[in-house]
Amino acid sequence: MKSIQFFTILLVFGIFLMSCSSRIKSPTIQEIKEHPSHFSSGNYFILRNFTIMETHSLFGYSLSSIEDPTGRMLLFSSTPYRPNEEVTIAKLRYFSLYRDNHQSLELLVDEKSANMVATYGPMIAEVALRLSLKSLE
Repeated sequence: MKSIQFFTILLVFGIFLMSCSSRIKSPTIQEIKEHPSHFSSGNYFILRNFTIMETHSLFGYSLSSIEDPTGRMLLFSSTPYRPNEEVTIAKLRYFSLYRDNHQSLELLVDEKSANMVATYGPMIAEVALRLSLKSLE
């Protein structure tokens, strides 16, 4: 009897947590670009429902142009993505690698790739600029 009550309480608590997490608003690419200071704190956030437009392999990582209905951005990830792949959810961090009066290079990075970007950011920026990924246009 106690195990049934415990299971019921656990089930109700799990449903409650799932409903709370589904209500957390995920930012859009446009919001990230319009308010980069909000996302540059070094904290990770959840990005939902985006498409891999093009991708290149780079040192065992993938450098991809991603798109949601609001815009495009670059993603540096340890996950090997394919073009036109739909991604439902990803835990990411924002990096601004390069910025001047005429051009900027901003990346979204997953947890496993953050150290790589922190260490080799300028090299990754150079490769991204040379590849002329569509999100840079």
